[in-house]
Amino acid sequence: MALIIIVLGIVHAKFIGHYSYFTEPRFAWEVFYIAVSEFFIYILKPTSSTARIFTNFAYVLIAPLLSALTISVFQLIVGTPLLPRFLTLSSLVFTFVDLLLFWQYSVRFQKNFLVDKILILGDVIRSESLLFKSFEKEKPFEISEVLPLNSTCEQIIGIYNKNKFNVLVMDRQSQTEQEHVSAAKKLHATGVRIRTLTMFFDEWLGKMPISELEQISLLFDITENVSPTYMRVRRLIDIIVSFVMGIVLLILIPFVFVLNLFGNRGPLFYSQVRVGKANKPFKIYKFRTMIPNTNGTSEENSSQWTSTTDSRVSSVGKLMRILHIDEIPQVINIFKGEMTLVGPRPEQLKYVEQLAEHIPYYEMRHIVTPGITGWAQVKYHYGASVEDAIQKIQYEFYYIRHQGLLLDIKIVARTLQIIWRGFGR
Repeated sequence: MALIIIVLGIVHAKFIGHYSYFTEPRFAWEVFYIAVSEFFIYILKPTSSTARIFTNFAYVLIAPLLSALTISVFQLIVGTPLLPRFLTLSSLVFTFVDLLLFWQYSVRFQKNFLVDKILILGDVIRSESLLFKSFEKEKPFEISEVLPLNSTCEQIIGIYNKNKFNVLVMDRQSQTEQEHVSAAKKLHATGVRIRTLTMFFDEWLGKMPISELEQISLLFDITENVSPTYMRVRRLIDIIVSFVMGIVLLILIPFVFVLNLFGNRGPLFYSQVRVGKANKPFKIYKFRTMIPNTNGTSEENSSQWTSTTDSRVSSVGKLMRILHIDEIPQVINIFKGEMTLVGPRPEQLKYVEQLAEHIPYYEMRHIVTPGITGWAQVKYHYGASVEDAIQKIQYEFYYIRHQGLLLDIKIVARTLQIIWRGFGR
């Protein structure tokens, strides 16, 4: 998309408008147009090349249309033609063709393209019972085999000669086995990449394995990676977002009130105490989505885990959850500084106490400010058990280790992807 807009801009400057391309203000707006286009392309991108035809068609057609519509709205607001119509209309056509060809290429040729074949050494991967789903992968890969600690150097080399894997992953115990170290040295000389289990999780899955972590190293990772500039920029963004979404909240309140009269009778809002940064409790605000108890209080304050198929959720509540409308009142918490836009989801105190007993380093997640959306929310399905919490905390540790503005933007974009596709939470 970026190349298409730049080429069309140069063509217009040289052959139609007869002006210097890089010195005109139009160039800056073209950069903005590129950013908007890439944003919509990322949000609407199907989960796989074999997705439903409607999903792919929406991606191919709607992404360019929304990009052109957005820049056109900006031009109307400013009252000046920021970009020539030639560029806007031509980019719309060329992007449509480009995405259509890329879709067909993905379906026909890209299935096994640039897929890393990985051999894992060690027993930790077995004990964690990890299932590598397609939604987990940050980079495409397939597991060639998982070998136990008693595997010999000859066995490892034999599998390489047979399967030609290009990445060797070693857990912490495997790195102390002389047979495994010898095999790693020989394979490295042939071009095979060697990774620790932590590096594999980080690079290919976007998570951190609890079994490989040490609390002291996690502390160093957290404290050294957060810059004061990032924290100031994030707070500024939070204030702007809370102001804009506060207006949206005021607009939504009468509509939600009317809907509640028909399918969700009871209080409009509900509040609940959650655990925030530094284990400090605070009261979170949401639109109520569950049927009230006989005493008039919301079921959301009960001791049960909630799930996407929870029978306590009303018909209106289901709709609000799908569209994430129920989360909007949390802009109050963002404005107060109790929450931020992106961060680990805040949990109830009773769940924190329960999970801290089962999950190593669980309370480390409270070293950062909780958020409305987070890396665990866009990478994993709705958590409704201790087992789900174990998986999600691995994503949260990844976020804590890598938090920054670019990762926050990526999480927001993926959240919009989920809303667009109409699933997740």
